Amino acid sequence: DALLTADTPQHLAVPAQALKERLPGVLPRSAAVAAVSSQAAREHWLPEFADAQSAQLWEEIVAEFWQIVADSQALPERRFRAAALLADYDPDDPRWSEAAFLVARQLSRENPLYRAEWAALFEPVQQALVEPLSRIALDPAEAAADRELATQLVAHLAGSQPDVLVDLLVRAEPRQFEVLFAAVRPFASQIRPRLEQVIAGALPAKSTEVARDDLARRQANAAIALHRLGDAEALWPLLRPAEDPSARAFIVHRASLLGVEPLPLAERLRSEPEAGIRRALLLTLGSFAPNALPPAERETLVEWTLARFREDPDPGVHSAAEWLLRRWGQNERVRQLTSELGAAAPASGQKWYVNREGHTLAITVGPVEFRMGSPGLPNPELGRSNDEALHRRKIGRTFALATKEVTDEQFRRFLHANPSVNQQRESKRADDPTVPMDHVTWYEAAQYCRWLSELEGVSEEQMCYPPLAEIKSGMTPPADYLDRTGYRLPEEAEWEFGCRAGTTTSHSYGGAEDLLGEYAWFAGNAPARSQPVGLLKPNDLGLFDAHGNLAEWCHGTYFYFFGRGTQDVGDFTPLSDTSSRMLRGGSFASPHYLVRSADRLGYQPLFHFNYLGFRIARTIRPAEPGHAK
Repeated sequence: DALLTADTPQHLAVPAQALKERLPGVLPRSAAVAAVSSQAAREHWLPEFADAQSAQLWEEIVAEFWQIVADSQALPERRFRAAALLADYDPDDPRWSEAAFLVARQLSRENPLYRAEWAALFEPVQQALVEPLSRIALDPAEAAADRELATQLVAHLAGSQPDVLVDLLVRAEPRQFEVLFAAVRPFASQIRPRLEQVIAGALPAKSTEVARDDLARRQANAAIALHRLGDAEALWPLLRPAEDPSARAFIVHRASLLGVEPLPLAERLRSEPEAGIRRALLLTLGSFAPNALPPAERETLVEWTLARFREDPDPGVHSAAEWLLRRWGQNERVRQLTSELGAAAPASGQKWYVNREGHTLAITVGPVEFRMGSPGLPNPELGRSNDEALHRRKIGRTFALATKEVTDEQFRRFLHANPSVNQQRESKRADDPTVPMDHVTWYEAAQYCRWLSELEGVSEEQMCYPPLAEIKSGMTPPADYLDRTGYRLPEEAEWEFGCRAGTTTSHSYGGAEDLLGEYAWFAGNAPARSQPVGLLKPNDLGLFDAHGNLAEWCHGTYFYFFGRGTQDVGDFTPLSDTSSRMLRGGSFASPHYLVRSADRLGYQPLFHFNYLGFRIARTIRPAEPGHAK
């Protein structure tokens, strides 16, 4: 009992030493167990077990300890100490693969001062322990403390096996990565080919999203490891936009968590010619705390980013710059610059603009064609409905989408100017007018678009909606409304194109649920209400909150895709109070699988809830200089 409840590894030998003088003449089982309780005692007493009778006693001793280890009703401490003894004098038993789980869990509960010494006792069985300990380390169902301890054990026991460690490294979560990276760093030249192989990995076209996400995590970890080993070019190719941007999203999210230094990223950002990589680098740097950079370098980067926010022609760069600046406490400067941009004509070639009401709109130059809907069998997206038939859709025009949902502040200016519109609005948080306006009916969203068009001086022949009083049941859109430049609600195809931003995955960043909270307010992270616009990362087209926050009204009637064709020609169905209109994007109340790029919902136009809002759109005529204003 003293042996199996020892406080420290050194105490395992104490009972043997105390009983040593009593062993001659009588060797009861308990004394024999104590006598072989440490390597030193075992070496001393082994000659006493030379005959057959003693060999049988030895086998009984081993069997008794294995019985203790296997006894699920025994105290974990006793089982653990019995295992520590067995590691010394029965290291080849196949039962070690099962005992490893007990060892890993109990180690996490031992006094931290002695964990390294306890772990050292298990070195004789390290080969048997590495595989099951690796499974514990990688299993998200295991307790975090057990996973971290298992990682430390594997790093210790497999310290001379870089192949084993690198396979764990590319699967490691952030809290495990540093332990494993320190263990593999001495083997840099040996592990580089393996890391490069992971980055170059590919899956069959019809692989599940879970499999694709798993590969993306490994590729991100491998690229970050190579970057930290001195291969600075390892990251940049994976930061380019892609139809499946999952590895890119993991790098953006994990770089600050996996020990990447921000200074080389900032230097690369200032010299990077590709807009897609600039977007990713801005989002990556925004994940670092402002004080991660030296003050002088931080100030240089802030000023450079302000210039990009003002001048970069790419809408994704513009929004990513805004996100970083706000994260780093530059809200007032962003607000001032936005106001200045709203009063000026957009620069030539610029694919975004700010209107007089402070809406930033991202411009897509048409024609464009993309994959709309989501794949069906054999690997449908989680939550997929039959109305998401996968098909090619072509948008033949140039159009603009607001990068943010219409806010409480913006919508209330419309209400103030139009007392005839329903004024019964749920009270908003007075200290933050940037929350999106909710409880909006389809009719009110269309009325806002008409009012905004009037405010901007759009001529009547370019209006997409009639005067406010005529926006009601029975209204029919003009036959050429998609050629007109007045503000309107987005066509469903425009909305999905903008949400996807060039991707074919379930969400604009990929598909991993654990990254969704970086881009969307949904049931998994929102405090039961909508949040201020623009707090989370934008997509590559510059759209914030395309996933979640508020479900957004689109212009058209809710139809199934079947038989609708590939050309986006608009919806001319007369408006009816009883005919559902399209909503996209999901909301703060939606589970993760209902904020997908392809998810569709239809509500009647008079419905209004705290999770319904909208963003504005318009058709653009590229041939007209200054058309954006």
